Amino acid sequence: MDNRRDDYRFAFPAHERLAVECQTPPTESCGAEIVDLSVTGMRVQLHDAHPTLAPGQRLLLKFALGHAEAMTMPAVVVHRGVERRGELGVRFLPVADVETQEAREKALWVFLLEEQRKSRRRQLA
Repeated sequence: MDNRRDDYRFAFPAHERLAVECQTPPTESCGAEIVDLSVTGMRVQLHDAHPTLAPGQRLLLKFALGHAEAMTMPAVVVHRGVERRGELGVRFLPVADVETQEAREKALWVFLLEEQRKSRRRQLA
């Protein structure tokens, strides 16, 4: 798949993928893992088929970055994998509170920078 994002995207090795809970209003929930992550969105692999998750569907994503406290982020499905069944591309939606939005983006950038550094160290070793 081509990278259509303008922001840096970190692809997690399969054995290092983070868990994410995808909640659709009002109460449906499904487990997944983060395949790749940027400050604007992520690609996830669902654990089970979820036929109602389609482009345009809004959801809440709950996940933790490393040892940080879990984040809950509103998002919208932008694509559903055809070649890779169970994969979703989601874009994070902005939140109304500017301070919360900025803190969320900063936490993502700090995490992504550290993951990129770790990856480079492994490559150079």
